[in-house]
Amino acid sequence: MAKLFALQSDADDLAGADLPYRVELWDAPDGRPIAVLALGGSPGIGYAAYYAAVSEHFGRHVTLRREDRLLAASGGAG
Repeated sequence: MAKLFALQSDADDLAGADLPYRVELWDAPDGRPIAVLALGGSPGIGYAAYYAAVSEHFGRHVTLRREDRLLAASGGAG
């Protein structure tokens, strides 16, 4: 069964989370994530959350990562 932990939080609050897929919203001027929008335990959940976030935050920089590896990015630079 796939794990999903959906949330909106400061990225620093979730440093110890054990779900490897992270969807992050970035602040272009700062160049750092300002919110973790979702965490997931499988690629399917991670990509579903990423595409939902891209749709919800159209034009903003949204990323999908598996641990430190960037899997997908959309929007402005970050």
